[in-house]
Amino acid sequence: MIPSDLFDGYELVAAAGTVTAQSICIPVASLTGLTAAEADEVTGDGREVLRALIMTAYENFSTLPTPPTRMAINYFENQITETRREVQITTAFNVIVPTSAYQMEAEPSS
Repeated sequence: MIPSDLFDGYELVAAAGTVTAQSICIPVASLTGLTAAEADEVTGDGREVLRALIMTAYENFSTLPTPPTRMAINYFENQITETRREVQITTAFNVIVPTSAYQMEAEPSS
């Protein structure tokens, strides 16, 4: 699985490059443990891109001074053997469910 299998239109943009469409861009260096080789759209590893996105989201979310109350990101690690671990990162979102699409539920007003 390569990164574009997970994210349609995925591209790795060089520091001097330009994006081909309206995009969300996150520097590779901002994603926990991800290398440019792993992020490459042709030879990279989509699993590593997804792991880095989720892990970075968890790490940043868990340090927010006032995290949203209508979503959660939880981390659990289980040591299987001395050299192998199972990591689970789960997310939960409160959403409003109209007939056509999900929409994040607004945070309560202070």
